[in-house]
Amino acid sequence: MVRKCALSNNTSILFPILNSECSYAEFPYMKNESQLRDCAKAEQDKINSLEASIDGIKLTNLNQYRLQSPLFNFSLPDDNILHLKPQTTQGVSDGNWVFLRPLSIGIHTISFRGDTIDSSGNNTDSFALPTGWNYNTTYFLSIK
Repeated sequence: MVRKCALSNNTSILFPILNSECSYAEFPYMKNESQLRDCAKAEQDKINSLEASIDGIKLTNLNQYRLQSPLFNFSLPDDNILHLKPQTTQGVSDGNWVFLRPLSIGIHTISFRGDTIDSSGNNTDSFALPTGWNYNTTYFLSIK
C-alpha cells in the first residue's frame, strides 16, 4: 500500500506498524474489559516480525513500542469493514506504534510492515480479521 500526503513542518507523526483490536461487537460472548484486553493481546502476540524505516534508515527496538489502549467507544456505520450491523460498541486495541517528532522540510519516505504467525507457527496473511495486514506500507511525505 502506498500513500502520499503533505504535512506542515511542525506536525508529529504517530503510526501503527501492526495493531489489533477486539470489541463486544465482534466477540459478543465477551462480557468485560479484561476479556477484551486478553483477546487483543492474544492477537498481537502472533507477531513474529516488525520493520520500519524513515528515508531508508531502519528503526530499531520496535518491540519496545507496544501498548494497549484504554477501553474506547466506537461506532460501526452501514457497510463497515467488519461486516457487522451498524452499532456503537466498546473495544480495546493492542499494538506496536511509532511516534516521530516533526520531520525536516522536504520529501521523506516512511515504510513499515509486520508479519504474524498462526497457531501452527506458519506465517499468515490474516491479522485482526477480516483484513490481512502482512504487507508493506509506504508513505511519501512532503513536509512544508
